[in-house]
Amino acid sequence: MNSKKSIKGRMVLTREQSLTAVPRKNGLITEDKRGEEEVVLKLPLKYKGINSFFAWMFILPKNRIVALDPIGTVIWDACDGQRTVAGLIQIIVEKYKLSFKESELSIFEYVRNLVERGLVQLDVKK
Repeated sequence: MNSKKSIKGRMVLTREQSLTAVPRKNGLITEDKRGEEEVVLKLPLKYKGINSFFAWMFILPKNRIVALDPIGTVIWDACDGQRTVAGLIQIIVEKYKLSFKESELSIFEYVRNLVERGLVQLDVKK
């Protein structure tokens, strides 16, 4: 049950590793709850080197803003640093009356997207 390396140098997880991974929110993010079904996330941007000069000169944004839809909000709220990806899938299964298999691929993809955007980190058991 070893993870494999992809061509781009990113770790590729097995299905079992993905299911037992624990998503943890980035501590730099601030949340703005807009009702029960929408969250807006604000992640500070860091400009380095010459980019910091351009950020100052052209008044580039200081934060990346991400608005989550109702399902994204449910997943975000469930990322408590203790619940596994399988636990996230189970929440979606129960709330939206879907099968585990129906939800699995979508949640895997959604969590991968959150990781790539720097919004969450995955703690993977080896």
